[in-house]
Amino acid sequence: MTTITINLPDSMREFLDSELKERGIEDPSEYFQGLVIEDQKRKEWAKLHRMLEEGLESGSSEMTKDDWRRIREEVNRRHAERTRAE
Repeated sequence: MTTITINLPDSMREFLDSELKERGIEDPSEYFQGLVIEDQKRKEWAKLHRMLEEGLESGSSEMTKDDWRRIREEVNRRHAERTRAE
């Protein structure tokens, strides 16, 4: 694990202390780790949203027999993996 030192203005430190107390968090690093995790999730959702928009804007195309075959193969593969895991 890496240690990072940050400087906060007094007003931010007061806010941080208040948040820690309100959330029952004893270690400020837990709070900051949570912020980083939330930012990572936000960026992943934004990326997914952009990809979905690109897909919608790209127009539609007809599904071919080969497309359906690949889908069936993937479903069968996933089902076999799940069955083996049980």
